[in-house]
Amino acid sequence: MKVPTFWNVHILLGALHFFLNPLLSSTATSNGNHGTLWDNSPYEISPEGDFPESLQFTNKRQKNPSFLAATINITVREGDMATLPCAVKNLGTRQVAWRRLANGQVMTVGTLTWIKDKRVFVDNKIRHEQPGVSDWNLLIKNARQKDSGVYECQITDKKKFSRNITLTVIGPPIRKPGVTIEGKEFPNHGQEIRLTCNATGGPHIPEEIDWFKEGDKIDSHKYPNILITKYRSLRDQSLVSQLIIDHSRVEDTGMYICRSSDEEIASLKVTVMVAGSVNKKRVPRPVDPKSQSNQHGARYRTGSGSTYGPHQGSSASGLLLEGSAWIAFFVYTLLYPLCMHVI
Repeated sequence: MKVPTFWNVHILLGALHFFLNPLLSSTATSNGNHGTLWDNSPYEISPEGDFPESLQFTNKRQKNPSFLAATINITVREGDMATLPCAVKNLGTRQVAWRRLANGQVMTVGTLTWIKDKRVFVDNKIRHEQPGVSDWNLLIKNARQKDSGVYECQITDKKKFSRNITLTVIGPPIRKPGVTIEGKEFPNHGQEIRLTCNATGGPHIPEEIDWFKEGDKIDSHKYPNILITKYRSLRDQSLVSQLIIDHSRVEDTGMYICRSSDEEIASLKVTVMVAGSVNKKRVPRPVDPKSQSNQHGARYRTGSGSTYGPHQGSSASGLLLEGSAWIAFFVYTLLYPLCMHVI
């Protein structure tokens, strides 16, 4: 007797169920949930929300991230670069974000800067010698005192992983070691000479400043006319010295050198100027317009009744000739009748 086709299919399905059911049931989880083919996948589906917008895949095999040990209190001087460390292990596909706790403002996410401050950026490096470790240090160039505060390095994940770093900015910036000298290079004879030497020693103030003239060290015995003063500036972290000569002389001309205890040197050439006689220009007297109109033949009468022409330089010879003519005329007038009577 032939078995119907319906029964053939039913027997085949029963056989498949008998052999496959043990395999499927062996993948069930220990918490009592029924196992499925998804259990062999490294991903799981979050049941929240509607499919497909809120279908979330998370890597079940990804390890939890952690922070490596680092300094949590950073102190820098104003003007320097502040580096806030943040080293993460097992970051995976997550992101690292920095924010300032004072105002809750997010500053960076990943390597992107979210604020309008060009001084702020993230230095990201992967440590090849340490597998799974990467650095996400927050850098602030030209640090200011207002940058002081608490900053948070946070890993974006369902669970909160964060670490706080405290930044303290002190000021002002420390100058590099060096010496500068200022003063008047060409004082006049008798004027004051005042040279100022400013010496900085970096993190410390120089202990001493020495003055030299033409290579010879200046002291009160050799140069009694030179006064040297010194004072320290805590604000500028510098030692300031002044060389003063009240009344300069020609002998004070020369090359002056100041040297700090850090062997930093600066020099200035001073030349005392000696002023010579000054030729004064003769300024002509203003001419009376009336005298210009009477230059030709005009005469002026003085208080004594004498008569002079317009040019005082030639008046003497003119008066002499005029007097001689009058005398000759007077003699001729007296002697002419007498001569005629004798004849």
